[in-house]
Amino acid sequence: MRNSRLLKKVIVFGIKLIGYIIYKISCVVPRNKKKWLLGDIMGFSGNTKYYLPELLEKNKEFGYNIIWITHDRDLIFSISKMGVKVYYWLAPKAIYHCLTAGVYMVTDCTKDINPYLSGKAYYVTLWHGVGLKGVGRLSKIYKSVADRKRNNFYYRVLFFYWIYRKPDLCLTTSYFQMKNFFMPMFDLSEEHFLLGMYPRNQIFFQPSVEIKSFVERYCLKEQSLFMETLHSYKKIYIYMPTWRDDGRNFIEYSGIDFAVLSEALAKKNALFILKFHSKTNLDIRLLKSFSNIVLMDKRFDVYPILPFTDCLITDYSSIYSDYLLLDKEIIIFDFDKDEYMSKDRELLFDFDEYTLATRAHDFKELLNLINYNVDCHISNEDKKRMMDIYWGARNSSLDIFEEIRHRIFNVTI
Repeated sequence: MRNSRLLKKVIVFGIKLIGYIIYKISCVVPRNKKKWLLGDIMGFSGNTKYYLPELLEKNKEFGYNIIWITHDRDLIFSISKMGVKVYYWLAPKAIYHCLTAGVYMVTDCTKDINPYLSGKAYYVTLWHGVGLKGVGRLSKIYKSVADRKRNNFYYRVLFFYWIYRKPDLCLTTSYFQMKNFFMPMFDLSEEHFLLGMYPRNQIFFQPSVEIKSFVERYCLKEQSLFMETLHSYKKIYIYMPTWRDDGRNFIEYSGIDFAVLSEALAKKNALFILKFHSKTNLDIRLLKSFSNIVLMDKRFDVYPILPFTDCLITDYSSIYSDYLLLDKEIIIFDFDKDEYMSKDRELLFDFDEYTLATRAHDFKELLNLINYNVDCHISNEDKKRMMDIYWGARNSSLDIFEEIRHRIFNVTI
């Protein structure tokens, strides 16, 4: 057993070492500052997707080469309809562009495009959620390594693209977030940050007709059809639990009785949408037999759907902060809080203090909130406090395009 673990470590290190060497070679390749790459390893999604239309519009004046790099061949046609060049990340043309592009714009880190070919590219992350969980230099795995070892060659190779490959520019949504989460996570100073609203959240403030138009243009046809069915329900709940690192079947431990839940929803003409993290892989085929419970297709983009829901049910997910912007009801269903904090991600701040909302600690409490139509809106005082923490820069007039141009071309904003 010990030998097999050692062999696995050697293989993993060997693969990462090859990638690290390729990265070092990519650092000497000349870069074209007028070639900008965008991507998101999770698909055509995230802040890069939502920023793309604005970028294409602003770029009409300048004619930079804007390219989307996808990790899913099936998305090439649908993305290309937006009028942007699209290449599969391992295709010869993609490799060439990844080696020569001056700007990498991502939702998470350079793995959204190609971490091994990103050397010396100007690396911009629009990020994918507010800070509450320990990631990067704040993660358990990084902090478990002794200080004296963290900068040795072995760990630099293992962690290089998500620890040592620091972004040149990072979008964050409040000064609190920047100071308490992003700066220590990336080990960066203030000048590397932009304060403003996430592009994906700006759709919350659009009229319904414009949201539906966006879905028709940039999302799957099936999503449009799904959204058309929502108007027939009196109230819509959406359950969005975060992913558990060990992949355990947390739904089983939640105690949810879907038959009882569906019956309660049917009496109120309410719908319960299940939207799992894309990495979640649970066998929930039985849900198909319940009329008022639906499992959302993993391919759907949830952000245009959220404005048409009435109540979010979540746990330790950053979707909590997104939903605050909608001024709707929120329920924190934290049935496994102790287990999550011990086995999964370490939370940087007191969970109860930084996620003010109605609590349901087990299925019985959750069902009561639904049965008795309990108003789960956050009080005005609590809402203001949470908004300042997570969305303190929501009224910023930030222009991401001009900020990047200013920094790489030294032009005046």
